[in-house]
Formats: sequence, C-alpha cells, structure tokens
Amino acid sequence: MGKKALLVENNLLHFEVYENALNQLGYEVITTSDNLPITSFDEAVTAFKANSNIELAIIDIRLNGEKNGIDLASYFIDNHYNIYILFTTEFITDEAATQIAFLNTQIPMIYKPRGAAELQAALFTIKSNVTLRNPRFEIKFDTIELPVYEVPKHKLVRKLELPNGGKSYKRKINKSKIAFIAAGNGVDYDVPKNYSLIVNVDLEHAYLTRNSLQELLNQNILDERFVRISNNICINLKYHMGEAERSDLKNPILLNCAQRKVFEVSSEYKTEFLKRAKMY
Repeated sequence: MGKKALLVENNLLHFEVYENALNQLGYEVITTSDNLPITSFDEAVTAFKANSNIELAIIDIRLNGEKNGIDLASYFIDNHYNIYILFTTEFITDEAATQIAFLNTQIPMIYKPRGAAELQAALFTIKSNVTLRNPRFEIKFDTIELPVYEVPKHKLVRKLELPNGGKSYKRKINKSKIAFIAAGNGVDYDVPKNYSLIVNVDLEHAYLTRNSLQELLNQNILDERFVRISNNICINLKYHMGEAERSDLKNPILLNCAQRKVFEVSSEYKTEFLKRAKMY
C-alpha cells in the first residue's frame, strides 16, 4: 500500500471498523511504535513525525488526554502540513462546536456509522471530495465594508429596533466569520423593514445594515459561500453541518455556531441549496 492514513480513535471497536474500511480504500493505517491504535494527541503527533507521506488524517473529536481532536487538527493547520483532515464523532458538544467554528477552516465531518458498509460508503464520498481541495487552502480572511449599526449581545432579542438617535458607521466585517444573515420576520429575529441582520458565528457580534438580502446578493457583496435558504435567511455554507433532527420542520439543517442553530430550507430554495451545498 502506497498511501498512508493517520487514524486517531480511542474506541477500539470503531478503530477496527475504520481500519478495515481504509485498507479496502488502499490505505496503510499508521499505529504507535508498539503497533497499537493511536488514541491521543501526543501519540498522533509522534506517529505523524515518524512517518512520511501521510496524506489523510481521520480524527475522532474525543480523544484520550487533555487535548482533543480539534486541537490535533489545529496543530496540522498551524504548522502548514499538507494533509487532508476528516473529523468523526458520535455526538458533538456545544463547546466542541464552538472550537471547530473558530478553526477558520472547513473540515469535513461524519457521524460514526453503525456498520462497515456505511462507513466505507462515507469514506468513498469523502475521498472523492477531499482530493479536490486541501482544507488548508480554504482559509479566507476577506472582508466586506458596510455602514452598520452594531447590535450588542444583550440587545440581540427577538424584535430588533434601530438605536434611538444612533448613527451607522462603516465597519469591515470578516466574511468567513459570518454564520447567517436574517431579514424580515426570520426564525429568531424580527428585523426592521429594508434592513438585514448579519450574525457572526460566535453569536455575540451582530450588525444591522440597510441592505436587503437580495441587495447583498445582487451587488456581489457576498460570495459563493453564501446561499439563500428562505425569503428571510441566507447562510454561510462553511458552517453547514447537514440535516438536523427536527420532526416539526420539513427540511431542517444544522448550522455550526457557538450554539448550534437549526434552520428550515423552504421548498422554493431547496434545489439550489442542495446543489450549492454539494459543490462546496
């Protein structure tokens, strides 16, 4: 086998399932010097440095030791290692979701399947996608500059009003930090007419701008990362995590913010949303 994969997983049963699927995909799975599964940050770093030509790292978010899988991904990214990264998890806590959001990098994630066949199918899909781009090169620090009213966290309530006598000011906003934009009577906020609410991924910084969603899209202020999912909501695909479990909604999706947010994709925008989400 010419290709090498770093598999970091602290559950032995899951490790064996992943190892088998990776072998079928033509990967040699790296282990510790004692030929044991890699289960911690330190073991992973040691194994990575001891082996050349590792092109793929499959990392469980929960690991043994003080550091988790997100810390390991940060290590690879910060050190500019040319390696493809995939997160796996059984569930994700709000704390982990926040940590992932601040990686500023789009890293694919799969929830652990129940059987080897399901896992293998997921790996084939991810392999075909991940070979087209390295997450390292998806970091974007570009900004937009708009006249805005800043909305403090303690005023980020259901019904928003313009500051009494307040003045807007021009501000540069990092587009990669924008989680979603709401307009009109949206899911969480009732935005003043002809305004849009730009909400950062930390859910602590938000800005009212006198631009409708359509104006923001038509004037190319936003880019290919942003897609409209309803008349009132536009999301950043960087934080899209897939379908959400909400029986009361027809097409619920999960957004990976400081607190996970659930939105509904309207039937009018569903086709375009699915097309864009698949391409991103």
